[in-house]
Amino acid sequence: MCVSIAYTQTAGVEFPKDRLRQGQKQVPQRFLRIVRIRPNLLDMKHLATVILLSVLALLAGSWAARAAADPFPPIRVASSIPPLGALVRVVGGDLVQVQVLLPPGASPHGYEPGPEAIRNLARAEVHFVIGRGLDGWAESLARGANPDARIERLGQSLPGPEPPADPDDVQGDPHVWLDPVKAAAMVLRIGEVLVSLRPGCADTLHRQTAAAVEQLHSLDKLCGERLAPIREVPFVAFHGGLNHLVARYGLRQVGVLEPFPGREPSPKYLKKIIARIRETGARVVFAEPQLSARLAEVVARESGVPVVEIDPIGGLPGRMTYDELIRSDLDVLTRALGADR
Repeated sequence: MCVSIAYTQTAGVEFPKDRLRQGQKQVPQRFLRIVRIRPNLLDMKHLATVILLSVLALLAGSWAARAAADPFPPIRVASSIPPLGALVRVVGGDLVQVQVLLPPGASPHGYEPGPEAIRNLARAEVHFVIGRGLDGWAESLARGANPDARIERLGQSLPGPEPPADPDDVQGDPHVWLDPVKAAAMVLRIGEVLVSLRPGCADTLHRQTAAAVEQLHSLDKLCGERLAPIREVPFVAFHGGLNHLVARYGLRQVGVLEPFPGREPSPKYLKKIIARIRETGARVVFAEPQLSARLAEVVARESGVPVVEIDPIGGLPGRMTYDELIRSDLDVLTRALGADR
């Protein structure tokens, strides 16, 4: 590359010509008027190399600065269902990157994930599941992506009360997350796991875990206050999704439409449920957005009671966070069972 610099005299200012003759390199800025670049075609490859190296140097500096500013990359977390993902986000905040495996509107019972569900799972540092036979598909996915995957079953060793389980739930009823007291115990375990993965962020994670537990204790108090007036009002649930909420606050659930989730009950069983509704004066039959409402509509029509939708899983607009999910269910329960009428 050949470069020539031409100098011209600025109006009203005299430039010593002897400097030009002597070829001095330092020229006052006011005399610099024109810079001409005459490319040498033989040097163009060198120019391209210089430009490329300059860009890479700039990018390297940017990456180095970013790494220096944030030495702790987000913890890559996979959770089987939306409520677990919501609890992990509350504890981890900006320190976690959460992938929820169950799509919005799907049921964890009998869920069969497609090939897209395995994306990024191999990079997950921990997999949070409920266990108790609910989300074994998520554990299989995790081990398929990484045989050494760290899997944490949050549904174990939780405080009581423990509700009666459906016949298929040999490890106990798995719908533990709708009980805020049990959710607080799960949050403590989530905090311990995240700290073990980023010890350098322990202070922040401990603080956020404590705040989450405090919020869940407040939510538990709110649930007790709002559900107390309807404790004796009978209702029928679609399946066992409300069991831990019922057990915690003493609600009167007199039956479920599907004792075996995902399998339609026999006509004989449905006749018993209809008789139970009439016998107890059940106020409502609950359906769920993750499952077909057809069965609930048939039973409700035969029984002369309304069908009301309640969401035990969330992950949908208005029920994305754990707090939103519980408050939404409280609103549905109190309206359907009469406290807000």
